[in-house]
Amino acid sequence: PAEEARAAARAALRCDTSLRLRMSSVRVSYWHPAVMRIVGYLQEGVLGALMSATASTVVQVARSVLADGAEDASAIALDIEVGSPLVLLPFEPDSSDGLRGDLGSIAVHNSLERRTAAGPGGGGAELLDCIVVAIERMQLSALLPEGEGALEATGGLSQMIEDVSLRLSVERGVGASAGRATLISGSGS
Repeated sequence: PAEEARAAARAALRCDTSLRLRMSSVRVSYWHPAVMRIVGYLQEGVLGALMSATASTVVQVARSVLADGAEDASAIALDIEVGSPLVLLPFEPDSSDGLRGDLGSIAVHNSLERRTAAGPGGGGAELLDCIVVAIERMQLSALLPEGEGALEATGGLSQMIEDVSLRLSVERGVGASAGRATLISGSGS
């Protein structure tokens, strides 16, 4: 959007861009050495040079936005929900032994808020992007070969963490408030 449109959206505490994602039943199997070999191969050639140039450009753009402290900086509305993501971490490449993380449900939402700055002199109003990440019903299990005694009854699944809920809140400055310290807090059960 044009600078005027972004400034108007910020004044009304609205985001000018939004990201909405709904996913369910995602399964990821991750073997670290294999992933790192692929990443290393890709970074050796032209792709590596492109990634380096892109990273450099992103850093320069971010610095210019932060240095300007413009009130019209872009803000993205996040509305993300992922149900039943399952992450498998095998101990060896072709093994069924490893860790199984059932991440339950994950939600990421944010809102823009204007608050009076605290501290010496009272300060002015700060524009904040308040992000909340919630994970509910997370479980972590060890997948072990059957025939190891007590684990036979559970099909080789040994529960390590069960029904954990986590909530993480992040408050960061936007636009002219970008220099404000980012506040991160969390809780869980």
